[in-house]
This record gives sequence, structure tokens and C-alpha cells, in this order.
Amino acid sequence: MDYDPTPTWPAFNSQRMSLGADALRLNTNIDATVYQARIVGATDGVNPDGWFNLTNAPRSSGWHHARIVIGAPNGADTPASFYIDNMITPVLTHATVNADGFNLLEVDADFGNTSGYFDDLAFQDNATAPTFATGPTNISVLLGGNANFAVSGASGSPIPSYYWQKNGAALTNDARITGVNTNALAIAGVVAGDEGTYSCLVSKHCGDCGGHGDVERRGSTDD
Repeated sequence: MDYDPTPTWPAFNSQRMSLGADALRLNTNIDATVYQARIVGATDGVNPDGWFNLTNAPRSSGWHHARIVIGAPNGADTPASFYIDNMITPVLTHATVNADGFNLLEVDADFGNTSGYFDDLAFQDNATAPTFATGPTNISVLLGGNANFAVSGASGSPIPSYYWQKNGAALTNDARITGVNTNALAIAGVVAGDEGTYSCLVSKHCGDCGGHGDVERRGSTDD
């Protein structure tokens, strides 16, 4: 913190944003079944303290992936986007309300009535969302054949990582499947259980994008 360390929280012109925090215990009109986001000074939330119920993000125990992204500077209209688990679609995008910028980065682990833990924290400045030029295309493969998917033209700052999935579940390399963290996925000796939708997530801390392709198995009619 670089504000005056008084016993009270920073004033309005020391804008801060929160994701979760102590809203359940100390604030009104909070829905305990979902997560909350806060923008100090916002008047269109569920209470005067600037809290918003993120109704499209059900609360659950366990590890979660969260992110706050600040858009291009535009005074009080500078956009702030909040993400929970789904790193592609924000659960809330709202103007930061205050034109003074930010002078506080706050991380709370046990402020309120519930303990929390943090891991793999990162701060990115002047980051650009990842993109790729072409995504995987649908293919049909004979049983026993090989299936190959690829994306190209991935870009972004910092350099993004690749994550291949099948029907929404992460893939791992094994004796038949290779390239799960590269731009090209290969499946050797296709079996009936390989049929499904394969997607590639190009991801980094400041944003994600994805594309998908289907694989259809075909069996021989010969005995």
C-alpha cells in the first residue's frame, strides 16, 4: 500500500476493487450462494458500498481461478472486468467510476468469517489478450487411423500457452495422444472412444480465446 496507513480503509479517491472479500458478514443484500465484486463509489450495485452479486457464478468450496482486468484508460469510464473460473467471459464489466486511477493492491486471506488461500498470483501490465488466426477444423477418421488438429497464428503479450481439451475436459499426453500443450494435437490409432469435440484454449493471465473441431469415427464394413 502507498496510501496513508490510517486505521480506516482508503477513501473513495483511493479506488479499490474487490472480488469476494468480507461482503457476506459486513454488508447488506449479499447473496451467499454466489460470488461478489466491488467497485468503490458505484451506485448501481446491491448496496451503497458498491457490491454486486455475480449471479452467473455459483459459489463453491475448492480452488478457483479469478482475475480482474482493467481496460484502456478512459477516466471514470475505464472498464473493469471480473472473472471467476470462466476466463473467457467476464461475470461483470463495469466502469471504475473514479478517474484517479489505482494506488492499492489488496489481497485478503482471512478478513471476515471465512479463511481463504491464494496461489500463483500474477500482475501483468500492458498485456494484450491472446488470439489465433485459424482454429481446428472438423475431421472424420477411420478406426485405427490418425487424427490431427492444429491452430495457427497465436499471438498476445506475454506469449500465450496452449491447452487442448476433449468435450471440455483437459487432455494429457500419453502413448497415443501428444501435443496437448502445443499448437498441434495428434491422436494415433483412433478408437471409438476418441469420438468427440476437441477444443484448443490459448490462454494467459490477461485473457483467453478458444476454437474447437469435431472428430467423427468411421468403421469399415468389411468383416
